[in-house]
Amino acid sequence: MKHAILILAHKDFTLLRHLIAFFTKDCYVYVHIDKKAKITQEELALIGSMPQVRTIYQQFAVHWGGFSLLEAELSLFERAYKDGVADYYHLISGQDYPIKPLDVFLKFFEKNKDADYIEYRTYPISRWQDPFFDRYRYYFVADDVDWQSVKGKQFMGEFVKLQEEYGVNREPIQGFDVIYKGSQWMSITKTSVGKILNYTHHHPSFLHRFNHTFAPEESYIQTILLNQSCNGALSDNLRYIRWNKENGNNPSNLGSEHFEDIKRSHAFFARKMEQPFCIPLIRLIDKNILHRS
Repeated sequence: MKHAILILAHKDFTLLRHLIAFFTKDCYVYVHIDKKAKITQEELALIGSMPQVRTIYQQFAVHWGGFSLLEAELSLFERAYKDGVADYYHLISGQDYPIKPLDVFLKFFEKNKDADYIEYRTYPISRWQDPFFDRYRYYFVADDVDWQSVKGKQFMGEFVKLQEEYGVNREPIQGFDVIYKGSQWMSITKTSVGKILNYTHHHPSFLHRFNHTFAPEESYIQTILLNQSCNGALSDNLRYIRWNKENGNNPSNLGSEHFEDIKRSHAFFARKMEQPFCIPLIRLIDKNILHRS
């Protein structure tokens, strides 16, 4: 079985090379670098020359919470699927890190080759007025405003409040009766990737409807895949993520204090890895779990 490792990256390219170097066997790596990223041509060439890397490219300026993130994600799936060499697809970020040896990783997915590991929760569209659906009922402009800045956050809050006051209520998403939502990070089969890309190709209006929604990458793929078939889909993406504010971020920027918990985890990747917190943790993982230098 061959694996496509799809990486969305935007910084820390030394760590990115160390991440890619882990995939030494039966893995092909596809990397999208944020168009906004400060990366030199030399760094791009260095990553592109690694034997695992099938392609590295910059196509989209990616913004947190924006449609651009979904576009970049879909482009990775499409490139890898057209390449035709992989049986299984794993979407990770450049701030993820493996926490199981490669042989364990390969054997697990060989044993579970028909399963999709994709986190999801169910939201019937019949409840369109519920607060959850605000992310689809109102217009969000995350690709035009830096939502993570103080001014951007203030603007978006005022913009949504203004829509509430004027009774903005976008039409419900068409095509399915249920929206599925969860983490964008996933491990799924070639068959499932084919279903996602085929639906996207034949229903462009469905993709277009997710523009100007909040964080569409958290629901677009889940909604297509799980409405077509839930057989073999487990609501577990096999990622170790701490949803706490630690080391200045939520989800947590992982550090060495999390090592024992990571070691006990059944997950295959941990995130987020942010310097300087992650350096001692990665050294512990490399030495005690992955046995790599």
